[in-house]
Amino acid sequence: MSCGPRQYFRVRASGCPRTCAEPVRLARCPKDPAPGCVCQPYFLLHKGACVHPSECPRAPICIEKADVVFMLDSSLTVTEHNFFLMKSFVRDVVQQFYLRTGSRHRVGVIRFNHRADIVMDLDSWQRHSHEDIQKKIAAIQYQPGLTFLGEALHVVRTRMWRRRAGMRRDVP
Repeated sequence: MSCGPRQYFRVRASGCPRTCAEPVRLARCPKDPAPGCVCQPYFLLHKGACVHPSECPRAPICIEKADVVFMLDSSLTVTEHNFFLMKSFVRDVVQQFYLRTGSRHRVGVIRFNHRADIVMDLDSWQRHSHEDIQKKIAAIQYQPGLTFLGEALHVVRTRMWRRRAGMRRDVP
């Protein structure tokens, strides 16, 4: 059987493929597996074709207000490829946020391994354009080291979740 681009044949293909609308696999698929073509890893089914998640139509995010800090693990437990995937995820999420003066959304980023480095605090939106923030996230380098998650959480709690770093009291 010939499969399309970004697909391969499986004797027991899932009856519930990952799609743009449902990117997470169901724990129990109600349909029986059957022979057929499936999307390669990291691709989702959309209108009969396998697409990269970034090619899926985006639904608007309707969060009233949010202060979000992303923690990127750059330790040896994460490969450089997976670090790149984390950065792509952060960029995709940040793309949906409205980051302007008087913004409802504020974003901070921290990279950690055996030490925690604040890449952007929650006030970055005041000093940088949305495009600059995207570029800054893309420029974060993978720096392998030991995994000190506790140290990273401590830095977030003591240095990021502070009013002087841009945190707002009335925002989750």
